[in-house]
Amino acid sequence: MCMAFEATDWIEWRANARAHERLRSLSQQYNDLLLQWLLQTVAFTGANQIKDYYDHLASGKPDRARIFLTSPQTYNCLSAPLRIKCVPDISFLERSLLAEILLEGNNGELGLNNTPQAYWTSLGDYLISQDGKSIAHGVWHGTLWVDGSSIHNQFDHGKGFEDVEPYRSEKLLTCLRSIGDSIAWLEQRSPDAATFVKQALRSLVLHDAKLNGRFISGSRASHIGKAGLVNLGVASRCDLVDAIIHESVHSVLYMIELFEEFYLYEKRGIDIRLESPWTGRALALHSYTHACYVWYSLVLHWSSHSEAEADAKAKFERALHGFRKGRLTSPLIGQVADSVLAAIEHMQDQIRESF
Repeated sequence: MCMAFEATDWIEWRANARAHERLRSLSQQYNDLLLQWLLQTVAFTGANQIKDYYDHLASGKPDRARIFLTSPQTYNCLSAPLRIKCVPDISFLERSLLAEILLEGNNGELGLNNTPQAYWTSLGDYLISQDGKSIAHGVWHGTLWVDGSSIHNQFDHGKGFEDVEPYRSEKLLTCLRSIGDSIAWLEQRSPDAATFVKQALRSLVLHDAKLNGRFISGSRASHIGKAGLVNLGVASRCDLVDAIIHESVHSVLYMIELFEEFYLYEKRGIDIRLESPWTGRALALHSYTHACYVWYSLVLHWSSHSEAEADAKAKFERALHGFRKGRLTSPLIGQVADSVLAAIEHMQDQIRESF
């Protein structure tokens, strides 16, 4: 079965051992692909020191090696030849690996006891100062890093949000507590969704906007695993949970698209605009396709909580709204792969039968 169809099973938020195992398998495939790209980069550039550093890290701290490899910034770097036809930034890879090795502490055999400068990890969770001290710049929630103020606390939120900046001082602490509260709520009320989120996302980037006061979230195919959140001060707990699930589904779909083609070859890159049944906005083909999965996941999540909170009920009704309109696949015929059409037909049929 194609992962494009299997993914519908992963976002039904029910105890399903096979679905959980397939999601873990996708994560491992993703890890293996990034390692392959890293080794290809070393072979192409002759930067053998990078392989030495990675092997040293993987043998001593395999968990940190995985964090380095699957961080959104590492993906962005290693995927550059495919996305924008340029050579990966060797300096970034070397500095990030040095940071991991210095964080590990067992670096004598590599001759790294004295460091001439500070180094950031690729995820941005630690800054290793010149005196060797590690300084955290956010909060870990299991395997999910909430980035408070690292060098990688950057995100393109799109038009109207060009003036964003990281939160500072008390505002940052308040936002970190809000995220922690939302994740704890998700772990307690929907553990399967929480597991999915932590498999899908690597980091949350928090920003404040000076001019636009709306709460928004986003994710980008260029930084798989990173989600950006803006104006958390006006967001409810349900808003934050909704956004985190929303962006985690995008992240998993981006991963799947590395291994399966969602769109017919001749349609890639063509500026096709389709009206969203949920928001009425004109969406690119890619965004419309993703939206069908995202809103499916949100219908099923909020359906379990809509009786408890008015905010949750409103989110359930909003997500359900688009599935009650015409066939979601009608504008996709001839644009996307058959497996994607089948998945979207299945999701809409499931929603119409259940609600």
